[in-house]
Amino acid sequence: MTRQPTDAEYAAYDGMHCNWLWRATPEDWVCPGCGRSKRQILVWGTRKGSNARVYGPVGWKTALHKHHDHGPRDGRDFNGALGRFPAEIICGACNAVDGNIKAILKLPVSFSFSPAEIRRLIRAANNAPHQIMWAAVTDILRELQQAGILPASDLPRDIEASMCSP
Repeated sequence: MTRQPTDAEYAAYDGMHCNWLWRATPEDWVCPGCGRSKRQILVWGTRKGSNARVYGPVGWKTALHKHHDHGPRDGRDFNGALGRFPAEIICGACNAVDGNIKAILKLPVSFSFSPAEIRRLIRAANNAPHQIMWAAVTDILRELQQAGILPASDLPRDIEASMCSP
């Protein structure tokens, strides 16, 4: 069973290593990737690294990230000012899905899924990690290839086989 934070636990959560961004993000914010609220992105579990040392080994955790298209084909770093989609704050689970899929499929580091694409390729649940919907990943990659955004040379020859053997 998934644990949900009490009102007191939610009020006490300070954002840990993302505390400045947690405080700056409005209370009515909703992740543009998964559609969850700040309260719904909190996950109960084991903390690692400095978060474990500072906040304890077990408790509420989450992250917020400024998600952006990592670069146009010419290599300029524009931090979302140009590109396929504008920079937006997304939850740590959506950011992790983007990175995990890119690592498993060996996609270019300059590529990022947009929040709208992330929404299509996950199954989100409140206070839990996302589940990747691999059939949707395949569909999105094929659409991006057809649109000329990801050349065929940037995609695994057999997308489905790549997903089975990371």
